[in-house]
Amino acid sequence: MIKITVGKLAFSVAAAVAAVTLTPVAASAAPTNCILATSDYPYSTWPGATTRCDGGTGTYRVWVKCGDDYGHFSTHYGSWVSIGNYSDAKCNVSFPFRHSYGRQTQ
Repeated sequence: MIKITVGKLAFSVAAAVAAVTLTPVAASAAPTNCILATSDYPYSTWPGATTRCDGGTGTYRVWVKCGDDYGHFSTHYGSWVSIGNYSDAKCNVSFPFRHSYGRQTQ
């Protein structure tokens, strides 16, 4: 039979809680110093959007919600890119009108 005193049990619980709560977590910072702009004719065949971030960490991409004449919509996404690179997305012949746009980060 194993004998555990209240003091030993309390110490064991306190040590376990400290190990869980004091474990360091890697800091992460979202992309910063970002631009988000539209791209239109004559610089692009179809309307779209572009984004670039010059600071922070992580990756990001642009999205653009495009529509047609009948009220249908499709969201188009640019590539996930690292800091300092452009992500571009454009509408197309099926959904030629830009409705909204933005940036996602991870």
